[in-house]
Amino acid sequence: MIFFMRIIWIIFCFLFILSAFIRVVYSETQIVNPKVNRRIEPVGIENNKPVFRWNLDDDIRNTSQKSYRITVAAAPETLDGSPDFWDSGWIESDNCIDVEYAGKELNSSQKYFWNIQIQNNRGQIAKLPKPATFTAGIFHDSQWKAKWITMKRTASEPLPLFRKSFFVTKNNNKTIKHAVVHICGLGHYELRLNGRKIGQSFIDPGWTNYKKTCLYSSYDITNLLQSGENVFGVLLGNGMYNVSGGRYVKFKGSFGLPKLIAQLEITYSNNTTETIITDESWNCSYSPIIFSCVYGGEDFDATRLESGWDMPNFNDTNWRKVILTESPGGALLAQETPPVVVAKTLKPVNLKRLNNGHYLADFGYNFSGRPRILLRGAAGKKVTIKTGELPNKIWQGHSYTYTLAGNGKNLPLENETDLSYNNSTPDKNLELILPKFSYFGFQFLQIEGAVRPEDRTNNANNNDDDLPELVSICADFTTSAAEKVGEFNCSNEMFNEIDAMINRSVQSNLQSVLTDCPHREKLGWLEVSHLMSPSIMSRYDVQNLYRKICRDISEAQLDNGLVPDIAPEYTRFQAGFFESPEWGGAAVIIPYQLAYVYGDKKILDKQRQTMKRYIDYLTTTRNDQGLVKAGLGDWYDWTPQKGHAGYAQLTPRELTATAMLYLNAAIYAKITTDKNEKKTYAKLAKEVKKDYIKSYGKINNTIATNSQGALALSIALKLYENNNNKDKDDDNIIVTNILEQLIKRIEQDQFAPTTGEVTFRYLLETLSESKRNDIIWTILSRTEKPGYGYMLKKLNMKTLSERWDKYGESMNHCMFGHAQEWFSQSVVGIRLPRTSDIFRNEKITPCNYVIAPKPVGDLTSATGFWNSPFGKIESQWQIKNNRLFCRVKIPANLTCNVEIPTKGNENDVALDKIPLKQHKINFTPIQEPNNKFNIITMKLGSGVYEFDTKW
Repeated sequence: MIFFMRIIWIIFCFLFILSAFIRVVYSETQIVNPKVNRRIEPVGIENNKPVFRWNLDDDIRNTSQKSYRITVAAAPETLDGSPDFWDSGWIESDNCIDVEYAGKELNSSQKYFWNIQIQNNRGQIAKLPKPATFTAGIFHDSQWKAKWITMKRTASEPLPLFRKSFFVTKNNNKTIKHAVVHICGLGHYELRLNGRKIGQSFIDPGWTNYKKTCLYSSYDITNLLQSGENVFGVLLGNGMYNVSGGRYVKFKGSFGLPKLIAQLEITYSNNTTETIITDESWNCSYSPIIFSCVYGGEDFDATRLESGWDMPNFNDTNWRKVILTESPGGALLAQETPPVVVAKTLKPVNLKRLNNGHYLADFGYNFSGRPRILLRGAAGKKVTIKTGELPNKIWQGHSYTYTLAGNGKNLPLENETDLSYNNSTPDKNLELILPKFSYFGFQFLQIEGAVRPEDRTNNANNNDDDLPELVSICADFTTSAAEKVGEFNCSNEMFNEIDAMINRSVQSNLQSVLTDCPHREKLGWLEVSHLMSPSIMSRYDVQNLYRKICRDISEAQLDNGLVPDIAPEYTRFQAGFFESPEWGGAAVIIPYQLAYVYGDKKILDKQRQTMKRYIDYLTTTRNDQGLVKAGLGDWYDWTPQKGHAGYAQLTPRELTATAMLYLNAAIYAKITTDKNEKKTYAKLAKEVKKDYIKSYGKINNTIATNSQGALALSIALKLYENNNNKDKDDDNIIVTNILEQLIKRIEQDQFAPTTGEVTFRYLLETLSESKRNDIIWTILSRTEKPGYGYMLKKLNMKTLSERWDKYGESMNHCMFGHAQEWFSQSVVGIRLPRTSDIFRNEKITPCNYVIAPKPVGDLTSATGFWNSPFGKIESQWQIKNNRLFCRVKIPANLTCNVEIPTKGNENDVALDKIPLKQHKINFTPIQEPNNKFNIITMKLGSGVYEFDTKW
């Protein structure tokens, strides 16, 4: 009996341990980052065929997904059993990117729950620990019950306020199950509910061609509605919708006066519904914003603000009734682009009082933003804020003037922390200067008409006594809410400073379009969008932003196929500023980049006609030599005599224009699924290349004018004479000769980058692909003009100037920021597919990522990561005691090509401290052409790999 009891006890213990082990094994693979339409928990999706994506997290090497199952339901409790909207069933596939919904038709404004289960290659099953959600937008125009409303006013009168009181009944038998509000206020809006701002966005919605698209945002306000009276309050701003001038403007143009449409959908627990819409029942009045211009600034008169206007129990009998108005014409689409938000609030690094009594606040670096200033003072007093990129160059055409309401006026502030300063007791008498619908690029703020308490004096000559008290000075850095997905750091501090300088410039220009500068233009110049995309994509998730840029391009395209230099095209420029292939080529290059960086193949289908029509248009501009009509060319290239002078000086403008047609035709021939089109555009590319070589190719000598730009672009795009690939050795000789000419040219220029913004990226890519990172290191290490080091060390700049040799008209341009691509993709070595890969690889896939760290120059270490569509890829390396240590991490469900450099050979490389040859890994040793080191290449699945080798 005792024996059997012992046996039973042993079996029980074994089963207990086994069950625990099974639980652990079950949870080894985790599903993370579940997204719908590339957003986490989105509220308001654009279409009723959303796409799903997810990542796997597992530390065990070579983990991959074998199959998946997606379920979608109206309630979380039915997901595992009988989901009422979609059960994909188990699908054998390793795909985790953009799986399209294929279930029952989704309902507008409804909240949905979804889950994903996967089985990995070890037979283990994982699912989300709790269901994810998404909320539908309004899918059909007929489902918009709301009407467009506006206020009868002139453009010179204060901006409008709108107000709607409505009642909600909640009790034990009837609670709110779900409530979502969809709103589009043009040009910009601020939505408030019961005295509280809804959402964190700034200057929403995104800028578009409002005659073709108007973006609406959606907010889940289920937990914000109260039983009884509720009040919506909406402020409207002009934005790009109505640029009427009055101060500085880049252009004047208007789609009309501000207008609003909004629709609230409430679903109760008893399945009844209620809809609140904009209609004739809304009331309106003038707001305290008496002037607002996206270029010129904003003036706020707090004496005009009626306390409690956006709260219940407010008497609005003196307010007017709104009037119904026509739609702007554009289709209402859900805004899936990341909104513009406040990224951080900065304090001045230096504050001084000038001789004239004004204050000058220095925030340490240039950024896109708005002032955030606290005051205390008497009613009617005015304080003016002006901005500047330099301390002695304050902009006079852009300002913010605030008229105080006076002590005791309880103004609604942006948040409660604004009521206190330095952790003191909240002061309800404080007033806040915080522009709602205007931002600018600046480093300095000049404050006029206020005085700090410590500076106040009784000296009658200073007239300080009656001035409002300046309590605190801050500024908001405003930028896109695009998720940060990459990072770089190395042992060279100047390179880290260059990286930070570029990053600040990128952030400042990441808005709802990719702007050229955050102050004087704010326009979406298209060359930056495709030339800087590898840098930007290395650091931020801009997939949805770039999808919007694609739509902006399609909407800007002319009937003849021409794509103008800016999109949205709010104003028509002339000559090259209107028509440049290096700008318009974004119409073809951006969809290609989206497809092969993010795996977004759907964008190719969506943009195919835009791409094709633009290539066809460019073809019509070719002259008798087959060269494409010139535009701006290699804009802002540099000579010692003229510096940066605008139109290309060193490289024929037809050369870069023709190269863009070749690139566009080659891309389209690669991506089109139509066999006839593939032949047609491959033939076109071949013809354009032939004409290019005939005009510019001088084999064994040089290309065109022997400029850095002409040589680098020709190598990057393979625009040189060859033997139709019959003799690759001859090709190598030819490209080697051109490369030698390029290096000689750079050396003659004393390593000064003389390229313009179009070819600078191709210069770095060419040198990197040609294994001459040592030259890039020398170029970037210079502190003489022109260059990053000169801006940093001699001009003391922390953002990119439009000019590299002196303070430019703009001191916050992200063009020329391509060093960031080299830092991430060459030095750290996490390489995304490049434009030139189109000519190197027979098949380019979204998972064709390479990890190839490149020690160079004086660098002794570098580290970085990139959150790919499959998860985080990490790379870090360090040189110590004549050994190179490399650590790479590949996320589950992904295979990468890994290249480890060594100053020895394959026998000198160890993985996990064990000779590489002893591992079951296929690898190939490749000798570098300059014989300084070798490369060991291999294809590795997921996991962490630690290499060390001779150095």
